[in-house]
Amino acid sequence: MAHPKNSTGKPWHRPGLATATGYFLLAYFAFLLVFRSSLRGLAGAYDVIWACNVALVVAGIGMLYKNAAIVASGVGLISMAHFLWYSSASNR
Repeated sequence: MAHPKNSTGKPWHRPGLATATGYFLLAYFAFLLVFRSSLRGLAGAYDVIWACNVALVVAGIGMLYKNAAIVASGVGLISMAHFLWYSSASNR
């Protein structure tokens, strides 16, 4: 069986691992949503729309669709937020 191609035309080397990772990221997001909502109510539900949590969904969808551009969008979303957070924390 041929490996599925990603958005760049290159084959995914471990498509099963990508699918499992995608499901894990989406399941973890769902867990965070339920857990935070049960602890803090609506404020907890609002917590999951932070960039770090949205990046889980974006990267998870990209893994399921085997689309490197979508995965890169999730990584880019979180890397910018973490860079700004670390630069802000280092200035204290």
